[in-house]
Amino acid sequence: ETLSSSSSSSSPSNLVLEAAKRSSKPPSTADFEYQELNANIKAMIQQNIKPSQLGSEKRDELEGYVKRVLNRRESTIPLYKLQDSLPGTKWRLMFSTEALTSESLPKDAIVKLNFIDDRAVDYCLEFTKTLGLKRLVAKSSYTVDSSPVNPGLVKIDYEAITTDVFGFTNVGVGLFGLMKGRSSYISTAYFDGNVWIEKGFDMNGMEYYNVYAIEEDDD
Repeated sequence: ETLSSSSSSSSPSNLVLEAAKRSSKPPSTADFEYQELNANIKAMIQQNIKPSQLGSEKRDELEGYVKRVLNRRESTIPLYKLQDSLPGTKWRLMFSTEALTSESLPKDAIVKLNFIDDRAVDYCLEFTKTLGLKRLVAKSSYTVDSSPVNPGLVKIDYEAITTDVFGFTNVGVGLFGLMKGRSSYISTAYFDGNVWIEKGFDMNGMEYYNVYAIEEDDD
């Protein structure tokens, strides 16, 4: 009898109405994950925690937030308009799953991007303990793809490498001069003016994420 009454209430018209109700619900925008990601970013900045200092559990937690944000949340700033949002802004790399980034940088390094105008950007590495270095700056130029093919793809061309070392400022360093004339790319997957998420694939075809946070002037 229970089956009978259940089937009678599930007439085609009722099923259509139920389906319409479900489809009318707004899709998840990963608000919780976005808020948690932001809270972690703020805590890292306040406590000056570097990406290399994150434990494996925290890294897995952040990666989960990033994946869900990318899957469920739209960029509030269209990627093809990224070029208009970068000049005059400063960004700090907060989290990376890219093996090359994690393995090649000194453990105390902080990566920062200073977009001076619509063409010039300083790619900065700041240190606390490495070989007496305070800061390494790659004076660079950049372009942003606004086409439908790769909207938001940022190409950075390194032009001049300078550093602050042992009290001397803006000394050219031959070792890092190897970067001169080379390029790197940021493949933007999400951008809202506060959080910038890069999604890419390494040489082994492994997917990776880099998360940048806007940095306010504290000078």
